Amino acid sequence: MRVIIAGFASLIALACGQSKQENTLAPAKEAQQEIILEDNVALDSSMKDTVSVKGALEQRLIDAGLVDLQEAIPGILVDLRYSTSNNFFGKDVYGELDKAYLQPEVAEMLKKALLALREKNSSLTFLIFDGVRPQSVQQILWDELDKPEN
Repeated sequence: MRVIIAGFASLIALACGQSKQENTLAPAKEAQQEIILEDNVALDSSMKDTVSVKGALEQRLIDAGLVDLQEAIPGILVDLRYSTSNNFFGKDVYGELDKAYLQPEVAEMLKKALLALREKNSSLTFLIFDGVRPQSVQQILWDELDKPEN
C-alpha cells in the first residue's frame, strides 16, 4: 500500500505555541479553539507505583477534549517520531506517549480528506508523524535547538 505523508506544520505550530496564560484550558473562540495544556505532572511516591506518567499525560490530553487519531480515523497510520530516537534530534522526547492526539475538529477534517483520497485510490492512506505536542516537550526541543547567540 502506498502511503501519502501528511504535513502538519500548521497544526503543530498552532498546537505548540507558548502562552503566558497559566490556565489549563483557554476559552474557545467562535471559529478557533485554542487549548493550552500545562503538562507538568507531579507524582508523590505513593502515586508512582500506580500511575504512569504516560497515563497521566494521556488522560490530560483526553480531558482537554483531544482525540486519538487512530481511534477517530480507522486506517490512518501513526509513526510518532518524537516517541522514538528516529527523529532529527536523535532522542525520544515523548517518553512512553505513543499516540497522536488532535482537536476533534481537525481530526474530522483529516478524516474527510482521507475519505476523499480513498475515493480516488482506495489503497492510499495518511502517515502521521506528530499531533498536538505537549508544551514541556516543545520546551525540550527548543532548548536543544542550535540557536544563534544574538
